[in-house]
Amino acid sequence: MSLSGNKVIQTLVVLVAIIIAMFAIEIHSEKVDDVDGFANSSQPLKDRFRINYIDDSENQLSLSQIVKLPSGMYADSNQTLHSPESLIFSVWYKITLKHDSDVLSEPFNVTVDNPTLDTITFYLMDGDRMLQTKKIGDTVYLKNNFLHVIPQTNIHHGMQHNQVLYIHIETNGASGTPIIIEPIDKSQLRSSAQLMLLGCFIGVVLIMIIYNFVMFRGIGDPSYFNYIGYIAFAGLAIGLINGFAFYVFPFEAAKWMNKHLMLTHFTGLTFALTFAISFLRFDKIKPWFVNLGMVASKVILVFALSGLYFTEATLTPFYFAAVLFVYIYVLSLMAMVLNARLMWVRYYLLSWLPLFLGVGIGIAAFNGGVSYSFLTRNAALLGVLAEISIMAIALMDRFRANEVDKEYRINHDSVTGLPNKTALESALQKLINGKKSFTLVLFEIPEANNLIPSLGKEISDEFFIQLFNNVEDYADGLTSVYEFENNLENETFHLARVGDACFTLVFVGDLSDDALSYNFLAIQEAVSTFISVNRAAISVSCHAGVVSYPHDTLDKENLLTLAFQALLGSKKNQHGWARYEQQKTENIKKRFELAAELQTAIDSDDLELFHQPQINIETGAVFGSELLLRWNHNELGYVSPERIVSIAEETGTINHLTEWVITQGLSQHAKLYKLGFEHTISINISSKDLTDNGLVAHVLTTVAENLIPPESVVFELTESATLDEPDAAKALITELHQQGFKIVIDDFGTGYSSLDYLSQLPFYALKIDRRFMNLDKSPSNRTITEMAIMLGRRLGVSVVAEGVETQDAADILKTLSCSLVQGYLYAKPMAFIDYMRWLQKKP
Repeated sequence: MSLSGNKVIQTLVVLVAIIIAMFAIEIHSEKVDDVDGFANSSQPLKDRFRINYIDDSENQLSLSQIVKLPSGMYADSNQTLHSPESLIFSVWYKITLKHDSDVLSEPFNVTVDNPTLDTITFYLMDGDRMLQTKKIGDTVYLKNNFLHVIPQTNIHHGMQHNQVLYIHIETNGASGTPIIIEPIDKSQLRSSAQLMLLGCFIGVVLIMIIYNFVMFRGIGDPSYFNYIGYIAFAGLAIGLINGFAFYVFPFEAAKWMNKHLMLTHFTGLTFALTFAISFLRFDKIKPWFVNLGMVASKVILVFALSGLYFTEATLTPFYFAAVLFVYIYVLSLMAMVLNARLMWVRYYLLSWLPLFLGVGIGIAAFNGGVSYSFLTRNAALLGVLAEISIMAIALMDRFRANEVDKEYRINHDSVTGLPNKTALESALQKLINGKKSFTLVLFEIPEANNLIPSLGKEISDEFFIQLFNNVEDYADGLTSVYEFENNLENETFHLARVGDACFTLVFVGDLSDDALSYNFLAIQEAVSTFISVNRAAISVSCHAGVVSYPHDTLDKENLLTLAFQALLGSKKNQHGWARYEQQKTENIKKRFELAAELQTAIDSDDLELFHQPQINIETGAVFGSELLLRWNHNELGYVSPERIVSIAEETGTINHLTEWVITQGLSQHAKLYKLGFEHTISINISSKDLTDNGLVAHVLTTVAENLIPPESVVFELTESATLDEPDAAKALITELHQQGFKIVIDDFGTGYSSLDYLSQLPFYALKIDRRFMNLDKSPSNRTITEMAIMLGRRLGVSVVAEGVETQDAADILKTLSCSLVQGYLYAKPMAFIDYMRWLQKKP
């Protein structure tokens, strides 16, 4: 179910038009009555009666006693209105024809225009003889509910000079009691207008309750819920005050609600206060002031519940005190947000004017402060109605403002107020749709990843605000730079923040590399300007990635991603910025596609392990073998092990690949052991495996399943890997060593590692890299190899030389006392079946 804002306004306009029509009829009727009077007299009817009263709150006089009282004991209501000393009172009214007035032969109506009175008893007397009597009021059951709304009686046979109409009023908690004497047709017209007015009012209240309920369910804003409570209880209170509740509820229920009328008054006031707080939600409202209002609302709610136990007369002074507090509090709230330029705030302020005016006039009308009429009698109701109507507009405008604010938050950075990634993408799409060429420049501040966050969020935010203000000032002076749409403060920006450390500029039109360099230097100068934060001067740097559309790419959906790719290249560029190159992206894409195929190959066991023997150079005996990966790709053919490992490391597949090698390699090693070949097997570990917490557990499980002695398993770790992750490398090597496995430092001599660090690692052997194996041609490589062998001997570890391909190199290694060698001179890497056959044939 839904109600659009326009439909609500249209409905309210129709109801207001009906109300205006009713007032026009009522005013016209009053003018006709004032001029014509009754048929037998030109004198207005209301001027032909004398209305006197006597307060009987203490003595409780009976009718027989009242009849005998002399006229001098009564007060003239035309001169002095009845003003009870308390809200619990009893009063007798005596109505007679004036001596100079003609006798009335036509019927007329007498209305006690206060539906909140408990009991009203009419006595039409002729001396001691009772001619007519009627008892009504909100504690009296009546078949005609109309009399609860318009307490009245008809004098059917007119009135003689010797006849007297006595009206006895007994009540608890009511105010003044206007007496209206008028022709029956005029009374019927006034009564119909009163009922229509109440009906329209209840209709407006119900429409607003439904509308605000739909809004509350739709967006969950507590303002709508609080407003529902306010108008619901305000409508109920006015319905009770005007006797309309007897039309809606059973008599006993309406009677109970009238008895506990202050319950609705206080509850409505509670919702009015909480609505004001939630509706005027501004940062300018101090938290302590909001808390004060919330505490006050709870106190008022306690008074509301006390309405179940205390009388209306007892609670009324507290109610007016609470009303005064709420008015002062809400006016203070208004003062805090008075300078807001939002229309819904102004509508809210405006809605209070008819409320104040209507309530004031209504109270004054019942107490003689202003002339009593249909308009003044219903001033409070009309004031509430006007307030609800204006607030309907305010709530709709607030909803519109919330949507604008929501859209603003979606498109702007919360810290700096700059356009964000969403706004940037919209701007790029707008340029593309306009068939305009442009260049997107993405800037990154490297210090923002470590230095700035260490300052704390508040200082960090302050830094970025100043930084981007500096950049904005510079960007404003650059030519052809794109200007984003105005924000809520009517400000324009040229840059967008797309990350904590990243921002962008868009240059419209074709831009040469020279122009780009000039612009980059300008922005770089703005970024590097010293910023004073927390009494410290901070300066940062930046680099940039550039992509031009459609010059560099036609991929309009991923321009920011392409700029990020170019940004990666800028970190290695001496100019500080790099342009996107489509060929590089295609290469990256192919590598990721190959990575996906590699994952499939691992899962399908489509990879192979080749064995390259390691030979004892003195005896020629096989000491062990190193496992080498092979992948026969359907399209690419054999993919090199280096490429396989590189792709696996880049895409996060390396841990899975290493586990596969360990599982397959140790299974093959177990078969060789069963055949009597008690050699070692060497498995390479990547630097990315050092942080794999499950690696050691997988190794131990696989060794146990294959019944392999741990000392026959060798793990090779490159020297550079130990440099990349020294702590992780030391921890892994130590744990594997403690479990009985052997460790080899691979590619020794290429990593420039600290000998002090290497000496702390429990490794079994050093492996000299193949690049040094041209010993017979390079004296320097021979010297390096000799030093490595001597170092191994001093450290008490073996030395393995890989990549031995010539006999001259082998002879030199033998001269240098190198214990183990591997290379094409002895055997090429072989598939497992071929390796077993080779072993069986070897003497």
